[in-house]
Amino acid sequence: MTGVAAVPDQFIVGIDIGASKLCSAVALRDRDGGVRYVGHGSTSSGGLRAGEIADPEALGGALKRAVEEARYLIGVSVEDIVATVSGARVETLERMGGVELNAGRPIEARDIRRAIEDARGRDAGGWSTIHRVVRAFAIDGEPVDDPSGRVGRRLDVWMRDFAVPTQLTEGLRRAADISGIRVHTLVPTGVAVVAAVSSQSEREAGVAVVDIGSASTDIAVYLNGELQHLASIPLGGHHITADVASILQIPVEEADRLKREHGAISEDVDEELIDWTPKTIAALQRQAKYGTIPGFAVRSIVAARTVQIIDKVKETLDALDDTGRLPAGVILTGGTAQLIGIIDITRAILGTTARAGQVLPGRGFPSIADPGVSAAVGLIRYVSGRSVGPTPTRQRSPAAAGFVHPLVMNPFARHDTIDVMRQRPRSNDSGQRDWGRIFRDWVREFVPVSPDD
Repeated sequence: MTGVAAVPDQFIVGIDIGASKLCSAVALRDRDGGVRYVGHGSTSSGGLRAGEIADPEALGGALKRAVEEARYLIGVSVEDIVATVSGARVETLERMGGVELNAGRPIEARDIRRAIEDARGRDAGGWSTIHRVVRAFAIDGEPVDDPSGRVGRRLDVWMRDFAVPTQLTEGLRRAADISGIRVHTLVPTGVAVVAAVSSQSEREAGVAVVDIGSASTDIAVYLNGELQHLASIPLGGHHITADVASILQIPVEEADRLKREHGAISEDVDEELIDWTPKTIAALQRQAKYGTIPGFAVRSIVAARTVQIIDKVKETLDALDDTGRLPAGVILTGGTAQLIGIIDITRAILGTTARAGQVLPGRGFPSIADPGVSAAVGLIRYVSGRSVGPTPTRQRSPAAAGFVHPLVMNPFARHDTIDVMRQRPRSNDSGQRDWGRIFRDWVREFVPVSPDD
């Protein structure tokens, strides 16, 4: 087997799987840990409906096209990817675990691992944990930020797990097999998007990131720098387009163009209000037939569905008791975040600050204005900051010289996720770790979920 030294560079390929398109993004990680953004692209989707994989074969074909797009960007073959699935249903599970200690010995890494193992538990039937947050530690009932090196009789840990239906992970596995690739990690959409469009200061203050996709809207809430909630609403930009097409009796492509052109709000505050009667609708349909659709009619239709989507966001945040705890406000992202007037509607309904999200520059990544690529770019940014380098898992032949090696996730990274393929990664790290420094940076952050869960 070829050693790590023979693989100086590593491409990280991320694919955001949406209902209407798959967006792929690529970053290059060198042997020194440096990361450089390479580019992104998109292809048509298939097989995904309401956050569920309805047709693995169709999704497999879409994944194959997306991988080809990535191969075009980097010029080498791709066999491993990381992914996120828009609209996936997520359950939050609060868990606690603890272990008895040798009171005469300082707490070590293995003790903390045992406590976390005890907290893991087993997922309920039909659910798979894909993300985990360490919330707090306590020694003999006394809360501590960093248990390492301390002495006590018992160590307890509090965890917050995020799980998705097993049907989703199994369907993704089948689709990946069909496309001839391996999905190394499934990352929650909210986590990926947050990595792209929000700053650490916003996450510390309290922020909600709302990713409005084609068929669904994903919400992630951060307070005190910690992921609090993930949620999804089965409404998105395609529903706005479908309303315009249905009411005006025009093709979907034309409805989408009009939606983008006119948006939901006009600067003309005296714009005519429409009395939506059958007679009015028939008149507008006749105008549409001859290509003379008034802009105010399009805006009225678009605004109605946009208000409904943001109302649902408010209901979700209110139910989580988060609406009043967001000093940094709301960040809208996804393709629909570009809709004219949606920021003003969001501010009015939520009563807080709101801005359109774009990929923020930093650590090898440029600023990218298009909010539609934030999930894909955030995905590779998130993963590139939490892997510890490439480890070849098979002999590399000259024909496979461009093989993209699986990531080895740092077991003490701030954020980490489960390997959806449930294959335990192999670590080549034989050096000494500064456990004290690692654990001081670890509390209330993400830790990996064992593939055995």
